[in-house]
Amino acid sequence: MKLKVITPDLTVLELDNISSVTAESEEGQFGILPKHQPLTAALKLALLTYTIKGEQNNTNVLAIMGGVLQTDGENVVVLSQAAEVAQNIDEARAKQAEQRAKQRLAERTEEIDLHRAELALGRAMTRLKAVSLR
Repeated sequence: MKLKVITPDLTVLELDNISSVTAESEEGQFGILPKHQPLTAALKLALLTYTIKGEQNNTNVLAIMGGVLQTDGENVVVLSQAAEVAQNIDEARAKQAEQRAKQRLAERTEEIDLHRAELALGRAMTRLKAVSLR
């Protein structure tokens, strides 16, 4: 299978020889193997994992900031506003972002956009989860 992860700014990942992909939608986590039924799914702010043929014990991780996944059983394409390969995530920066978001949520002043702070916290936590699995 082929896997391609695209954001508005760049192609984050493009690989052949993928043996499995796991992602998460609002309905829950799901897996895709070669020859999977055609599928389109809205993705949550969550992790996307994949394995490369011949590397069964080596799971690769991306932090996906929502989006859409589509497969025809031979190609898996993910369109997302933002996506990061776990190895490229700066853990210290993600922890700082998490603390800032938690502080904003704790303050709850009129100047703070709570929805935006909640999204920032979700993004930071997803990045940190990806880092923990790399």
